[in-house]
Amino acid sequence: MAAAALGSSSGSASPAVAELCQNTPETFLEASKLLLTYADNILRNPNDEKYRSIRIGNTAFSTRLLPVRGAVECLFEMGFEEGETHLIFPKKASVEQLQKIRDLIAIERSSRLDGSNKSHKIESSQQPAASTQLPTTPSSNPSGLNQHTRNRQGQSSDPPSASTVTADSAILEVLQSNIQHVLVYENPALQEKALACIPVQELNRKSQEKLSRARRLDKGTNISDEDFLLLELLHWFKEEFFHWVNNILCSKCGGQTRSRDRSLLPNDDELKWGAKKVEDHYCDACQFSNRFPRYNNPEKLLETRCGRCGEWANCFTLCCRALGFEARYVWDYTGTECGMSRGLKLTTLKEIGKTFLRISKRQKLIQKFRIMSGQKSILLLSSGGCTVMHVKMSVTSHSSMK
Repeated sequence: MAAAALGSSSGSASPAVAELCQNTPETFLEASKLLLTYADNILRNPNDEKYRSIRIGNTAFSTRLLPVRGAVECLFEMGFEEGETHLIFPKKASVEQLQKIRDLIAIERSSRLDGSNKSHKIESSQQPAASTQLPTTPSSNPSGLNQHTRNRQGQSSDPPSASTVTADSAILEVLQSNIQHVLVYENPALQEKALACIPVQELNRKSQEKLSRARRLDKGTNISDEDFLLLELLHWFKEEFFHWVNNILCSKCGGQTRSRDRSLLPNDDELKWGAKKVEDHYCDACQFSNRFPRYNNPEKLLETRCGRCGEWANCFTLCCRALGFEARYVWDYTGTECGMSRGLKLTTLKEIGKTFLRISKRQKLIQKFRIMSGQKSILLLSSGGCTVMHVKMSVTSHSSMK
């Protein structure tokens, strides 16, 4: 498809535009329209200050751009900078850069609109004219109604297709599997095993020190002991306990391996710990094939202490629950959610010399907007770090699934 090809080719010219292109067609068209409006207003009125700032709390910005992947990043690539309550296009910013990003978005938008119009014309031409339609043959059923009856809203009452039933069954299977999975985190014996791995006293000591320093720097801040303990737990887990793995070291010679695009059959022990997939990591030096089972059992992960997003979130959720934090395992993008008290400031953490919260510019703007709205804080923890998000949904008590 032409639009998809253009989106991929613009990646080298603008990563933000390439990311924007990954959204659904409807989302892309709506967001790109507003982005072009912001850019065109500046290009047409370069000396008018009112067009060089965007209020973060503005309804159009907060609903049509802020949640959209790549949209805010496009503004930053244009030259906008973050202010206290606004995004600002400073006088020092390059108008040529603004024009460049604007044109990439416009080309992609035009391509998609042209493709949509052509598709619509083709579909219309394939529809028989109303005047040539033959009358429907009455059915022979006793009620005298057409075979394909319709409900009060005019929708067909035909039974769902086989593909719909299959899809629904697959979703139900995923839900049932994950519901059973999160119950494992509530096992007291397993929580005790996790606590035996966690240096609880050391984490408490460090969190108390940082809490005291934070309160000295910001006397009005509304933070609790648990907030800093959770951050210390994250830092310990990420930096000392668990290890990210792309390619494992060879178990025979200790050299580097490369992952081969094939899976090995799991053995009984691997299946026992939920490893339905076993990767093949080959060592060219000693020509040895190494097994990397993708374990799905948090008890086993306390032992292996390595993996990627799934293993990371799986084991970390158990650690959170073992310390009594309200937490839940997020299956779709694979992460852990924990509740935090309101009032924790990024500036406070930076001022005390420990930047635990590594977030993107868009996520930081979402945080600002949510704080203005007075919404609840959720700490999203993943293998890449953690993010404070402010959302209206409440944190589910104990373990649950998103």
